[in-house]
Amino acid sequence: MKILYLTSELSPLVSSGGLGEVAFSLPKALRKAGIDIRVALPKYKTMKALESCKLLYSNRINSFHYNLWETRIPESEVTLYLIENDFFFGREHIYGYGDWEYEDNPARFSFFCNAILEAVEKLGWIPDIIHCNDWQTAPALGFLYTRLENSPTWTYTSSLLTIHNLAFQGRYPSSRFNLTGLPCELLQPNCFEYYGDMNLLKGGILLADKINTVSPTYALEIQTLEYGFGLDGILRTRSEDIHGILNGVDYNIWSPVKDPHILLNYSYQELDKKSECKVDLQRKLNLQTSDVPLFGIVSRLYWQKGIDILISAFPEILRMELQFIILGTGDPKYEKVLTEMQGIFTHNLRVVIGFDRSLAHKILAGCDFIVMPSRYEPCGLTQMYAMAYGTIPVVRRTGGLADTVKDLTPVNLRKKEATGISFRPLTPKTIIRSVLESCEVFKNKNLMKEVRINGMARNFSWDNQSKHYISLYEEIISQR
Repeated sequence: MKILYLTSELSPLVSSGGLGEVAFSLPKALRKAGIDIRVALPKYKTMKALESCKLLYSNRINSFHYNLWETRIPESEVTLYLIENDFFFGREHIYGYGDWEYEDNPARFSFFCNAILEAVEKLGWIPDIIHCNDWQTAPALGFLYTRLENSPTWTYTSSLLTIHNLAFQGRYPSSRFNLTGLPCELLQPNCFEYYGDMNLLKGGILLADKINTVSPTYALEIQTLEYGFGLDGILRTRSEDIHGILNGVDYNIWSPVKDPHILLNYSYQELDKKSECKVDLQRKLNLQTSDVPLFGIVSRLYWQKGIDILISAFPEILRMELQFIILGTGDPKYEKVLTEMQGIFTHNLRVVIGFDRSLAHKILAGCDFIVMPSRYEPCGLTQMYAMAYGTIPVVRRTGGLADTVKDLTPVNLRKKEATGISFRPLTPKTIIRSVLESCEVFKNKNLMKEVRINGMARNFSWDNQSKHYISLYEEIISQR
């Protein structure tokens, strides 16, 4: 089985969120299972240096030159193809900066898709399935089913589109469509046209043989008005082709047993060492080393994450006997308010604006609870990382958070399945109540230990989750 996996991000080379982590871990697990999977990525200027990068092919598309390079995904045997073009990818950022994005993003990523399809054909390696991820790689489906439609080389190539976050759709003025290189006949209501604009994700949804999202609950949610971001009607027409596959965790990176970033490594049998990690975190951020509930947030600071509702709840929460640590970057207005709050609640709130990988690991190991009050969450990875470290998630019950966190109900406790605290709806009062409940759990040391161990026993490994992708690939191939 041959899979061409197209992505705009790949951790640790270049990443802005969960897509990069999935693109790093899933192909490795699939390769381990015997799948001939090859990943393709733009060769961004900001990427870290790669070893043994070999030039395979050069050509021009629509007057733009490109080079195809071959290397390996770090720490793996997975082939990585890189499309190089300084005009499109020789920039300081992947998509743009903050709320501002490059105006030619549709042209940039369409060029990438067009170039990689041409290049692999020249190499003589034709995939059984092109696996696209989000709107940036959806144009590949437009080229596959138009320019390459009558090519005998691509006759038996099928497609899968993974939606990591439906809110990001690649919607732009239709006046830019001609810059993508896609045939103009595709700018119509049954493809890329959307209320007079172009919508690259919409076209991908309509063209792909199968669609999947990154959790079962999110696969259902996106077909509703509340979570559909205007595409729920179109998604309902494809409901039989939509699958939900939960993301996995790379335990080579996220495991307290071997994490190099934390003070002491520990297992579920050594939770006293977790307490020492807590003290180390408190000292690092100049918090009093007292045995009070320590809550953490490691997140992008955006509306989606419910940060505004959390801020509304903070004046009451931060008067409780607890401590709170926030690490993240995002909307400047949230960064500003949180920083100002730190100036008021100097004894128990620490806000670190930015991205610090080492500190993120320390927070997951040192905190008692991780808070995720998301409005919607396609999958969420932080809650799964937290459980691996014996840190209890406090989450809004939506998307992947609902699929992974088992609430502290009597039934779940009796079955030894309770792993966290979940709530609905998203209001300041529900967040406050959940924090209060967490503080009560913290006082009950036996219950606290039991819930921690339950979480550490969960297995979200990519070895497990990749089996679902293999089954979906087999289903796609059987239907061609």
